[in-house]
This record gives sequence, structure tokens and C-alpha cells, in this order.
Amino acid sequence: MIYNLALLGHPVSHSKSPEIHTGFFREGGLKGGYICLDTLPKDLEKNIKSLQELGFKGVNLTIPHKQAGLKLVDYASEEAQLIGAANTLIFEDNGKIKAENTDWIGFQKAINDLQWTEQSNISRNALIIGAGGSARAILLTLLKMQFKQIGVLIRNTDSSKQNAQGLKLLFDKYFESQGISSSDCAFVIASLDEIDQNKTGLLFEQIDLIVNSTPVGMSGFDTKQASYDASGEKQSPISERQINLITNTNCIFYDLIYNPIETEFLRLAKTKGFQTRNGYSMLYDQAAEAFKLWTGFQPKYFQL
Repeated sequence: MIYNLALLGHPVSHSKSPEIHTGFFREGGLKGGYICLDTLPKDLEKNIKSLQELGFKGVNLTIPHKQAGLKLVDYASEEAQLIGAANTLIFEDNGKIKAENTDWIGFQKAINDLQWTEQSNISRNALIIGAGGSARAILLTLLKMQFKQIGVLIRNTDSSKQNAQGLKLLFDKYFESQGISSSDCAFVIASLDEIDQNKTGLLFEQIDLIVNSTPVGMSGFDTKQASYDASGEKQSPISERQINLITNTNCIFYDLIYNPIETEFLRLAKTKGFQTRNGYSMLYDQAAEAFKLWTGFQPKYFQL
């Protein structure tokens, strides 16, 4: 059997997914290929249908299609429904399309590989920067791992506030689906403006993990189109002054971006002596999970 696969997003020229999946094909002795297709939002549904008609086995979705893609399928996994976003679509033999989200699995594996200080997850605090589709997967992972406090830092825009409310809905739905109380996990949403005005400085104190889920700092990202200040790879989602608010010297900075290898966000953190990790391990492990869903073959997981 030949497994043809694709990545749909905008932009996608920076992606290392074809390289990773080529390795999976080689490892499993399977025939097929993986292509990147730069896709504007207006072309998403058309391109998905075209690839399905061409006999592709499935596609990955990346920025900015993860939430929109969930609306174009016949059914979705429990995790994809909770997250409200899909990064993997499976084209089934019966013509149906199933949505999955493997981002949370990739992030969980990445987090398990971090060099934590001696403490359990239930005593840890995390801060997510951004509230888009990737942030939803990060939040679900942190909830599954029983973090004590989870903060979300957003821009002071209507779209960011709307996305943040989506995260709050996910938070509530998760505990409802598990049949347990949410009282053991504090959930806080704050804006960058509030941080700058020192209204929520406590959000930064004793943070064990801070995750950039935004595309700010990514190579080739169209900052103007996404309504960010245009400064390319030299931009960080938070400022050096805001980084200085973090009092836990063991805090780990994790950036979902993997190109460039060291973003400005990670560079600033490293100069302050914090541990840093880029998103390559998450990318690899979520790709391995997606490849298994498409082909039935389980690639080896990424090892740091």
C-alpha cells in the first residue's frame, strides 16, 4: 500500500515534517510520501477534499487551520473535541474523515522528558502564552498531568479574549468529563497589559513551566498578517522585563517553535540562567502518533 500524506498550513515552507515522516517511512519499510501544501484559510476545505479524492490517507493541520479543520470532518476523537482543534485528519476507506489531536500526546512526552526538580506534578504551576489551537492541546496535557495552577497570558484583543474563553470552556469540560471537581486546580487568565501594570505579578511567581504556544519568533512568520508587531525572528511573546518577574530559578522555558532552534524567547531566558527547550521533541512525537494513526506503524519516540 502507498501512504500519501500532507501538511496544510500557512506558512509551511519552514516545516521539518516531511523530513521526519520520510524517516518514519524508512523505519517502517513503507511506501509513500509527505508533502507541504501552503494553504490559505479560504482554500482549506477545497484542498482537503482534493487530497482525499486523490487517494491521500490523511493530512496534518498547522497554523492557522487547527480549529477550522475540526468543523470539516465527520467525527472526532474525545481529545480533539475537548481541545476544539485538530492537527491530524484521517481519510477513511468509507469516505469519512476523522479528526484527531496528537499535539497533546507529543507535548506530554516532551514534558515527561524535562529535567524537573524533585516535586510532583500536583505541586507545579504553569503559564501558557497564547490561547489558540496549540494552547488548547497544552492545557489538556497540563490538566491530565494534574498541575496545581495554570495561567494563560493573552494579548488585549477581542480575538485573544474570545480564544481565552474557549480555554476556560475546555477547563470546565475536562473536569465535567472526568466527573471530578476542578477545585484542586487554579485557572487564571491575564493580559500582557495587566502584567505591565503590575496587576497580576503573582502570576509569574514560582512558575515551574512557561510555554510559548504562539507563532511569535517563528522563522518566516507573517507578523503583520497575524497582527503582531513586525520584528521577525527577533521578537519574543513576552519582554525581558516580564521574564525578570519569574522568581523560580528552576523554571523551564518551553517554546513550541523549532525553527529557529533558539527563538528570542528562549535566548532571553537562557541569558537569565533558565532551562530552555524548543518544540522539536513535541513535533517529532506528535508526528509519530499521527503516522501510527495513518499507517498502523508505530515509529520510535524522540529521545533527548
